[in-house]
Amino acid sequence: MQLFHQLAAQQSVLCLDTLFRQLVLMPTPRFWVSEERAAIVVARIFRGESLRNMLPLKREMYLEIARRTRALIADSPQLSLTEAVATVVHHPAPRHYITPSSARILYYRIKAHYYAERHQRLRHLF
Repeated sequence: MQLFHQLAAQQSVLCLDTLFRQLVLMPTPRFWVSEERAAIVVARIFRGESLRNMLPLKREMYLEIARRTRALIADSPQLSLTEAVATVVHHPAPRHYITPSSARILYYRIKAHYYAERHQRLRHLF
């Protein structure tokens, strides 16, 4: 939400399609996946299993996590796979691994939730 508002403030003409396309390509403070799920998928990658049934953006995200995990384990061999994946997941990601249309849906869900909470807090005024 904050990132959306920061990008919107920088635009002279507000085009939501362009805004959501820019938003998903921006870096994020972490990979938005649970440590457990990332560890399961990275273990599959290390075993050489195929990810062909996975959506392309999710596959790209897990391959990036696996690449970083492999490098981290090479630098610190005492780390277990789970610890290494957890460390990688909490580091900044190069982009949001969602489509612009998914970003739009998330934005409007968060916005609706915010307004519902606000209405609930201020219900005595209505």
